Amino acid sequence: MLGSMRGSILLGVLLAVPYVRASGQSARISGTVTDSVHRAPLVDATVLATPVAPTRDTVFHAARTDASGRFTIDRLQVGTYVVSVEHAFTDSIGLSVPSRDVKVAESGESTVALALPSVATLRRALCGPTVKDFALGVMLGAVRRTDGGTVADATVVFQWTELEVDRKTLTPRSTRMTASATTDSSGVYRACGMPTQTMLLVQAQHGPEQSGIIEERIGEAGVLVRELMLGDTARTTTLASGADTSSAKHPDTSSVRGAGVVRGVVLGDHLRPIANAQVHLFGAARAAITNAAGEFRLTDIPTGTQGFEVLALGYAPRRFRVEVSSDGAALTVTMSKIAAVLDSIRVTARQFASGGRYKEFDERSRVGHGRYITERDVERKQPFVTTDLIRMMPGVQVAVGKDGEHVLSMRRCAPAIYVDGMLSTLPLDAFPPSWIHGIEVYQVSEAPAQYRGDTNCGAILIWSK
Repeated sequence: MLGSMRGSILLGVLLAVPYVRASGQSARISGTVTDSVHRAPLVDATVLATPVAPTRDTVFHAARTDASGRFTIDRLQVGTYVVSVEHAFTDSIGLSVPSRDVKVAESGESTVALALPSVATLRRALCGPTVKDFALGVMLGAVRRTDGGTVADATVVFQWTELEVDRKTLTPRSTRMTASATTDSSGVYRACGMPTQTMLLVQAQHGPEQSGIIEERIGEAGVLVRELMLGDTARTTTLASGADTSSAKHPDTSSVRGAGVVRGVVLGDHLRPIANAQVHLFGAARAAITNAAGEFRLTDIPTGTQGFEVLALGYAPRRFRVEVSSDGAALTVTMSKIAAVLDSIRVTARQFASGGRYKEFDERSRVGHGRYITERDVERKQPFVTTDLIRMMPGVQVAVGKDGEHVLSMRRCAPAIYVDGMLSTLPLDAFPPSWIHGIEVYQVSEAPAQYRGDTNCGAILIWSK
């Protein structure tokens, strides 16, 4: 009798164990994680499910988001879990995806949608009420050393140029602006009230340690996250000193040496190598020339975050940033070709304007009703691209297109662009600032009669040297 009872109890236990496991294994949480700043899924984020008492679960539960931001965490017990997200991007901005409490039912699936706060919320959280104007943005991130450790009390310096037009004389006037931000105890900096859609020069500094000078632009979202890595060599070219960052004006290369190496290949149309391209270390006179295979190698340069510029005959200049180390991976730099059309325009224009090429511009700039930029204005402003010359003009909007190009609009449509009196289909930045004698900018009602017929959106006239 006793043996029969024991056998029944044991059988009951054996039957019960598989049932408990099956119900626990089938319970799960699934959902999505969204990066509201970039309006895209938050890819490769770690999603954690932590049990909340009285839920007893000693197993570590985590999953990674896929390319669509989706995740699934299974083998959960019945109860309540806190679902949280970890990601390098959220760490760098000092904010996190808000966690959620999720109740898991037996043999069921619970869903949850997680998201980084919207740009408007981020702006309020990062800068409070100081940034009400949506023409101003926020740039933030961490300053690190090459070993990955963050740096407290580092200074991040920003420099940009603002262009204003005198209402009485219609003369453009440029002003060089400088701002700075200091990293907190965790190495994170936050620069509020920065101009959006404007080329910014950025450099991190901490005592004798510095990063290179790089170029950044805060887009329409109004929030830009960038980590900056300090290099192994201090140099005289700094934004804080107000020094001119043009490489042509810094022939002394002894002050920009370090243990860094950058190597790679420069490619053009159809991924063909570009020979004789110049790869410059931005803000210094260090450069390498590509060989017949398009390969280049720059040695003995500072480590850390550095900016580079590639110049090649017939191609638009290309600028990029690299985290330089002593054994960095090879880079592939692709260039956009513009030379064939640009050359033909320049030759034809010179024939058109032979003798009195500047007559139209010189006469209208004295008595006309448009807005004018002269060679002297170009030299004083020292723009990196031609759109920087007209960015702040009333009635002109400059946006960044999907491929990173600058898109002009006047009256919400594209103005006509003339080069030496002839209609051009090239973007404004196809013409380097050093090539320009003068620029005329007209609303459609102000344009000279011969330049009104090709658009209802205004006209921009470029005159070459």
